[in-house]
Amino acid sequence: MESTTKHVGIIIVIVVWFVSILCSVVGAFIVVRALIEGYVSFQKAESAVQQGAAAAMGIAISVVPCCIAKALSEIISKSTEL
Repeated sequence: MESTTKHVGIIIVIVVWFVSILCSVVGAFIVVRALIEGYVSFQKAESAVQQGAAAAMGIAISVVPCCIAKALSEIISKSTEL
């Protein structure tokens, strides 16, 4: 029973980190597109404020899943130690 729980925990961690890596790539694309090309979604940014907002969204898309993945990794590693 304990072995099954450990395997499920490892699978969850792998999936969450994969999603985190995918979101990091998407976030980096959004930041580069906002800062270099000046696009916010599918429209050209009309001001620096819109470019900054798009860059902040890209960073949030990258950072938030990473924080969630790290937290889940720690929770699962602590629960398997018990």
